Amino acid sequence: MDISVLDLTELAESSGVSKSTVFDMKDTLLHYQIMSPTKKGGRIQLYKFGSQSPTGKLLNELSLKLAGVRW
Repeated sequence: MDISVLDLTELAESSGVSKSTVFDMKDTLLHYQIMSPTKKGGRIQLYKFGSQSPTGKLLNELSLKLAGVRW
């Protein structure tokens, strides 16, 4: 699975979040530019991570800091 572009079902599966949660959060994720629509795969809308948005940059920074934490 190419995780750079996902539909909402693939996003749910790859993140370990229920499909209903992802579908419920879709408008919020779009509003904060955490993801943005790209192309359509047939009738299915595909999305990519908004790495250049302010929120996306903060999430990237947070994930890198968390990855450096040793438990």
